[in-house]
Amino acid sequence: MKIKLSVSGGLVPIYKEAVIESAISDKELAAFLSAIEIKGKSKGMTRDAKSYILEANGKSVHIDPNLVPEQYRELFNELTSNLKRVSL
Repeated sequence: MKIKLSVSGGLVPIYKEAVIESAISDKELAAFLSAIEIKGKSKGMTRDAKSYILEANGKSVHIDPNLVPEQYRELFNELTSNLKRVSL
């Protein structure tokens, strides 16, 4: 399945995206998104003044990259290493 990470904001506003193909199961994806989703009123910018949005399987969630569990670190690192600047 395709997984997309979008990062925007920062001190110098930029927009970056990465899309990867992953063999993660629907169940694992749900657990991953649940673990890193920013819940409640704090949705949006994280402490580094950036907004992180992960999209997969028709679901889009605001995430905190500091909450990525160890078992999904490799997947998340693959996403962040593939981030490319996008012109808006």
